[in-house]
Amino acid sequence: MLQLMIKAPFHAGDQLRMDGVPVDICWSGHGDAFPNGHPLVVRRDDVVVVVAGQVFVDEPFHGALHCVPWVERLCHAWCTDDRARLEATLQTLNGTFAGVLVDPKTGRSALFTDRFGIQRVFLQDTRAGIRFASTASVLLQTSQRRGDFDEQGIAEMLLCGCTLGVQSLFAGITILPGATLLIVEPDGRQTRRSYFDRSAWEASQPLDGVAFTREYTAAFERAVSRQIGDARAALSLTGGLDSRMVLASATAAGHGLPCYTFSGPFREPSDVRIARTVAAVCGQPFSVLTVGYEFVTHVEDWFERAILVSDGYIGLSGAAELYANDLARHVAPVRITGNYGSEILRGARAVSADGARAEALCPDLVPRIREAAQRFTELGSGHPVSFAAFEQAPHHGYGRFAVEASRVTPRSPFLDNDLLALSYRAPIGLNGTTLSIDTVRATRPALLALSTDRGLLGSGSLPRRWARRAWGEASFKAEYLASHGMPNIVTRFPWLRDVLGMERRLLGHHKFYHLRALLRHEMQDYVRETLTSTDLPTCVSRDRVRSMIKDFYSDRSNHTSMIDSLLTLVVARRMLLQ
Repeated sequence: MLQLMIKAPFHAGDQLRMDGVPVDICWSGHGDAFPNGHPLVVRRDDVVVVVAGQVFVDEPFHGALHCVPWVERLCHAWCTDDRARLEATLQTLNGTFAGVLVDPKTGRSALFTDRFGIQRVFLQDTRAGIRFASTASVLLQTSQRRGDFDEQGIAEMLLCGCTLGVQSLFAGITILPGATLLIVEPDGRQTRRSYFDRSAWEASQPLDGVAFTREYTAAFERAVSRQIGDARAALSLTGGLDSRMVLASATAAGHGLPCYTFSGPFREPSDVRIARTVAAVCGQPFSVLTVGYEFVTHVEDWFERAILVSDGYIGLSGAAELYANDLARHVAPVRITGNYGSEILRGARAVSADGARAEALCPDLVPRIREAAQRFTELGSGHPVSFAAFEQAPHHGYGRFAVEASRVTPRSPFLDNDLLALSYRAPIGLNGTTLSIDTVRATRPALLALSTDRGLLGSGSLPRRWARRAWGEASFKAEYLASHGMPNIVTRFPWLRDVLGMERRLLGHHKFYHLRALLRHEMQDYVRETLTSTDLPTCVSRDRVRSMIKDFYSDRSNHTSMIDSLLTLVVARRMLLQ
């Protein structure tokens, strides 16, 4: 099992077997000490604890890991079977993590997850007992029976780009929810408890606007300092507001934070030009990491690697992210990002549910797809911050997180417990963009003179700022329409696109990779061969898939998203289920 967990040459791992206890534990990591890359492993006479991910607590550290106060409290509560104290200790842990506790004397064991479920744990119940792993591929490849896709999982994946709740993509395998403590007795009995209830956050009373902004700025600076700590970290800096907030707060607190930005094969994106200037204003070193022709010429290989490390939860975009994070690892092993900022502060939704195309390709799954659409609607009807942090981040964001975590240790201050709790106390009607700007103003006001990739901020006259804003939005939308989101009416006139030079003129201004271009050019033979193979899920209509491929490559329709999804499922079936 340990060898299956090693997904990169620089990964290191170990295995623990305990005499008289039917529990085997394997772990792997990047080699750096916990929490910067390697799991925490504490072995004592009365308890064994293994924690993967990152835990940040405002407590002193005096050397040996077993002397850290939160580890002491966790072990003591587990040994004395004090479940109230055990749950209270888990509530104090800040970060994204998952862990296992074992009492060798009694044979009792427990699993726990962070309150969001970002650090995922997959479960499989068997006659021999419960099996768990941080990746589904380990369970699938060590199972005594052949695995298969779960129909509901496929329906949710095609509809939303992710599975929802405890549903996984694979039959017989579920996902342990966030904030869960699962206790397994020696006789196999299981007890599940939730140690955190977000309803208390949702019921928080809003603060006054001025007081909230002041508290948020201070809390954000503390959250950034926690994430950086004493790690060898670098910031993935973009042209947007969220990563700029991170850099402003980090440098205001006295942290040095090298920066880098990803570039693509077409041209230098606006992210690079803006980030280079932002880093210079803050006095930080800056690097450009290019996802260029070396990636493009080996895209199929990177695509298959991304599927393996993400359990099939991300497709072609994961290939580019995997390559980019492989480059980032050479800058610093810990990658600080502004991920989840737009979703939590500004209500941005990276996930949607459009069942029409999925129903057309999968007639046998229509009831499942409609059930998934209803489930998605229910999840999205609650508090917007809760949807962003507890649904969108752990479910839709899992594929990207898994790819990033296979190469670097990803961190974002926006999921800090204290900061997120404060986010629920935002005044009604607060503009998240204004809050971001106010945070930058309080920590590094010189950055307000530099416009963002969407044309916000910057100096100059009012008409000039309006024009910059209009161009930023228009160029961003135009690049989308020239690639991933190209309308069918534009697709049908390739000669007009060539005359106007749409792809040549528009691609690369904002994005460092373009799925439609990769599928139509470098991957065309791969797509045709893969999607006409016998590995296509039985619930998918082969005739409709062939028609879709024909329309896509003959410029009748743009099926980029659906081809990417089906391609991912077929390759995942080959690599994980066969």
